[in-house]
Amino acid sequence: MANLNKIREALQQQAVVVASVALLVVLLMVWWVSLNLGLLSTQAAAPRAYFIDEETGETSIHLADEIPPLLGKSGKPTVVQLIYYTCGSCADRKPAYYRKFTPETREILKKVRTANLTPATPSPSASGPDGRTNPWILLLGAGQGELVRLPQTGSPWIPLLSAPGSKLVEELSSKCPDPTTFQLCVP
Repeated sequence: MANLNKIREALQQQAVVVASVALLVVLLMVWWVSLNLGLLSTQAAAPRAYFIDEETGETSIHLADEIPPLLGKSGKPTVVQLIYYTCGSCADRKPAYYRKFTPETREILKKVRTANLTPATPSPSASGPDGRTNPWILLLGAGQGELVRLPQTGSPWIPLLSAPGSKLVEELSSKCPDPTTFQLCVP
């Protein structure tokens, strides 16, 4: 009992130190929990994009560098990128078009992603100094494999780099009474 009284007296004499240590412990705990829950990050947030499962109609948000189509709930490649637009605020966004890639183009884009392209990468040529295919050439060849379609059920997939594909994208801004208010929306 006497030891308890001595401890109590020592704590009362050092109340500021005890309170400071307790506050520091609480702040560290809040920081650690927030970091582990993803509420805080030491890196900039990665860009994200909207996606939709064509079978279920369920929308979701994924990293923007995901290469659609992704596997849906059925295990089939039914999740495609959903591009939204607005004529004002993205709170009033509307579906513009869906986007995906052919299987061949998906493979090319995966190779390009692992090649770590940077602006310092040499200009396009058939192969690099090590004899491997230059990733810029792969990327240039991927253009016809980017497909788009209107969100209406049954609309056909068309290559983005075709007359109908270019027309689909170009006509989006004309959906706004004032074309200068047109913008694409991202999460």
